[in-house]
Amino acid sequence: VITVNWQMQGKTLNVFIGDNGPGWPEALLPSLLKPFTTSKEVGLGIGLSICVSLMEQMKGELRLASTMTRNACVVLQFRLTDVEDAK
Repeated sequence: VITVNWQMQGKTLNVFIGDNGPGWPEALLPSLLKPFTTSKEVGLGIGLSICVSLMEQMKGELRLASTMTRNACVVLQFRLTDVEDAK
């Protein structure tokens, strides 16, 4: 099950994306957001690092929030700007 929730905090939009899976392997935690980090047999391990790069380009931030033993949660933080500020 995947859940998506959001919350406004001042001029920041927080988007919480969570699941009810096993969480992330503890051994991978220090490098989880770096390219080519994976615990799977299939895949390159670049998905989260691409997401981090995209969030940085949008002046946002990607954070991991999890119990680390079960359930994963990714928090996307977007800084909101006024239309005049974007010019």
